[in-house]
Amino acid sequence: MSWDAAIHGRLIVPANTREAWLDAKLDWHAVPGHEAWDGHVEGETVRDIVEAGDHADDFEFLEVAWAGDEIRVQSFQAKDGFIDTVIGFAAAWAAAAPFGGVGELVGMGMLTSSFGYRLTVKGGRAKFVSVPEREVYELDAHPDAKVIKARAMAAADKLVEAYLATAKKKPTAKKKPTAKKKPTAKKKPTAKKK
Repeated sequence: MSWDAAIHGRLIVPANTREAWLDAKLDWHAVPGHEAWDGHVEGETVRDIVEAGDHADDFEFLEVAWAGDEIRVQSFQAKDGFIDTVIGFAAAWAAAAPFGGVGELVGMGMLTSSFGYRLTVKGGRAKFVSVPEREVYELDAHPDAKVIKARAMAAADKLVEAYLATAKKKPTAKKKPTAKKKPTAKKKPTAKKK
């Protein structure tokens, strides 16, 4: 079964520790609460995750942007892309704790699923938790989640419009009339031999 999900997060990393954070090794299994989603991290360092590059297609996207000391990630992906991405960003955010990082990262179901995970970084510590089902609706109310959802819905609408436009352009195949069979001539009765 396939589903869609979003990632959004903001993290402040002081300018004087940014390079050290980017070069830090990723160690997901050292993050308190990692058991909530014991996954595999693609990449050795934080830099491998945050500088891997943005990507987008007609429906999915992953964007990473810096604004001063704040790094922000926004993503909408299908199941496989989300699974490959979310733990890497959670590990990268967690690695910021000893470098004075402060922020949060959320991985959540969107449009076709409902679940949530949250990683918080503050006071030199990071913690990863599964958001209880009864509280997942709060994740939907986050301003970044609303922006991602609106963008995903607009992309879905464009895909539907493109499909409908293509369907209108294609003429429907008309059936060729089938030739009627000529009636077979009846055989003349042969004369009976006496």
